[in-house]
Amino acid sequence: METGTLEKGKRVIFEDEMKIGLLPRMFREWSVPGMRHEVEASCALEGKKSLFGSVDISTGELTLLLKDRCRTIEFIDHCQQLLNKYPNDLIYLICDNSIIHCSKMFNEYIKNQERLEIVYLPTYAFYLNVIELLWLFVRKAVCYNKQFRKLKWLAEEVINFLNNLSPERVLKAVGINLGKTS
Repeated sequence: METGTLEKGKRVIFEDEMKIGLLPRMFREWSVPGMRHEVEASCALEGKKSLFGSVDISTGELTLLLKDRCRTIEFIDHCQQLLNKYPNDLIYLICDNSIIHCSKMFNEYIKNQERLEIVYLPTYAFYLNVIELLWLFVRKAVCYNKQFRKLKWLAEEVINFLNNLSPERVLKAVGINLGKTS
């Protein structure tokens, strides 16, 4: 995918949520023959955190919001965060058909937001949302084959990892090519 040019004052932003939990994610890796890699599974039930994330596909800028729950009210907070970040721009927010994105409460909120246009992806088409590729990249880099004792530490590690990514690296992770094609 290659970025195109948008009119000044318009942004295309992909949004999705990622659940963060303590259950370790196992993935294949190289190991010394005869030595198994072990990751201790925690039985502590600390719950989960929800990371609301958006990526501007023309700049690679990330907007993140970590919350304890994943409800419409938190999604509205994230939308307001985007509107505050881009105060003069029309935002085309591309998201899936999750209930929090199309609930009655959200529909009431969106009626008063002239600068926010929601574009829904087709049902069961998560692969069209480029931020899903970023979540996969984060899980592989931060979560796979690692154990965190506290949910707070895992959430901090994920946020720090994302905050240290350059916009170019974010775009590369989501499959957007900034290079020139011949």
